[in-house]
Amino acid sequence: MSSLLSVRRVLGAPAIRLGRRALTTGPPPEALSVFLSQSNNVFTNLALEDWLYKNFRFGRHNVLMVWRNSPCVVVGRHQNPWREVNTEYLRAASLPLARRNSGGGTVYHDMGNLNLTFFTSREQYDRGANLALVAEALRQGWGFDISVSGRDDILLDNVYKISGTAAKLTRDSAYHHCTLMVNVDTDSLQAALQPPPHGLESRATESVPAQVRNLADGAPSVSMDKIVAAIGQLYLKQAGRQASRGFQMVNPTDEWFPGLTELERGLAAPAWVYGKTPQFWHTFRLPACSDVEVRVEVKGGLVTAVEPLRPDNSADMTGTEWVRSILPSAFPELLSSLVGSKYSSDIPRQVEGVLLGKAAGSSDRRLLAM
Repeated sequence: MSSLLSVRRVLGAPAIRLGRRALTTGPPPEALSVFLSQSNNVFTNLALEDWLYKNFRFGRHNVLMVWRNSPCVVVGRHQNPWREVNTEYLRAASLPLARRNSGGGTVYHDMGNLNLTFFTSREQYDRGANLALVAEALRQGWGFDISVSGRDDILLDNVYKISGTAAKLTRDSAYHHCTLMVNVDTDSLQAALQPPPHGLESRATESVPAQVRNLADGAPSVSMDKIVAAIGQLYLKQAGRQASRGFQMVNPTDEWFPGLTELERGLAAPAWVYGKTPQFWHTFRLPACSDVEVRVEVKGGLVTAVEPLRPDNSADMTGTEWVRSILPSAFPELLSSLVGSKYSSDIPRQVEGVLLGKAAGSSDRRLLAM
């Protein structure tokens, strides 16, 4: 298969009705295919997922998309990356941060993690059946003790989370995607998903911490190729031999999927990755002066307000009045210079830098450093 036309031929092939019902809640599909993405770029693969979701009508012919990414972190659509991720570690390690279109929690991806996206019609959507299929493939192939929790996590030995799940549904189409930890770099995972402690107040969806483990940790015979083959073959068996369209390698490019690059650009844009963060507030004390407490409001990834908080022993003064009393020349510049700027986890240092830089005299500096 060398072009988008080939993919369309796969999806548009003559329908052959199944002899038995597939594991879905609506009418069974008449054909099934497994698409293997040839990209390891997180933004490209998220764009391909979105492109298929928007451009194909599933139901008669459904698709399992299998994909892997180079090291990166992906937050859910409604999450706050500064609350979920160690952004400083990502920057130092040159790991990209992405935001997907579905909900759910934050995940770390690398080439030891497998991503599975089950595309169906809305009527056929059944994440329970999808998770049961993955669990059964692991049991049949390696004898793993696999269960599915009430939160739709796949568990190893009823303790260790090896897969998280999320979904997106519209009136006609749906997809359910999940991760599968085969041989992930858990040191990098833990470093990336350990945000430094700070006082963030947010209404964003929060991830639920869990103990994790790789499938390969206790089973040397496990390999990524064998896992893909086991899950893909069990998926295709639902359609029967004549209705199976088999494994298809797909090349996520504009030649195959017109407009894909535009979708990819949008998913990689800071306006999406950071700008879609729900409103939040960051309250902190200045590093060089713990008496000064500041509250920063952030909307769309931008600082929208900076407010000093009054100390407990200054009930007769507002926070602004109190800061002006000890740093008379600093606070107006603080407001004007930081409002409208991009938020980062280094905001306490930025605020302190403004106060130190704008203070008029050495007495102000001494007061701040007390």
